[in-house]
Amino acid sequence: SRWLVLSVFALTFLMRFEVYALRALASLGRVSLDELGVFSGAFTLSVVLPLMTTAAVKVLLPSVSEITKSGEAISFVSSVRDTIPMVLLLNVFLVLCTTTLVYCFFREKFFPSIEVYWVLSLSAVAGLYTQVLQTLFYAANSTKEIAKIHMTQLLSGILLGGALMYCWGALGAAFSVLSIRLVGLGLTRHCLTSVVGRFNERESDV
Repeated sequence: SRWLVLSVFALTFLMRFEVYALRALASLGRVSLDELGVFSGAFTLSVVLPLMTTAAVKVLLPSVSEITKSGEAISFVSSVRDTIPMVLLLNVFLVLCTTTLVYCFFREKFFPSIEVYWVLSLSAVAGLYTQVLQTLFYAANSTKEIAKIHMTQLLSGILLGGALMYCWGALGAAFSVLSIRLVGLGLTRHCLTSVVGRFNERESDV
């Protein structure tokens, strides 16, 4: 559908927004080109976080494709909530391990990126839970809501993220990612009630 296409477009741009913005600001002389390198280094370090946490959540959660009733959808959301402490602990463990490895073996290459990496690690957790909860939206054929959330994230990134990067460079870019992920998570959580209601409608039609 057109909403799915719009959603994919916004999400694709969001994935590289901070890199594009930092590069543009550097070309205008507003931030140092080194800030782009610092952010890229932190982004490289943070790649492993979503892989590990996503794997852990998939093991703990039931398959969304099996959800057909509102009660099952509510149970799924509750299961997602129950995984939060474990995922946060895993995230802290991975961050500490990565920071220690960088300090011991890759200090010159990655140490300037550590603070940025810490912020991105929080973004990874917020992004993970947003994606997990949004699988319910697809199961309920609510792609319109997902597209609206992604477009709102894109708009907030352009308005807020640009200002953050102008003021704080790479660290501002990391906070831009965090703010965009939190906006997505907040809006997704806000829309969950109506999405679960779609399963109620299906039950009443049967």
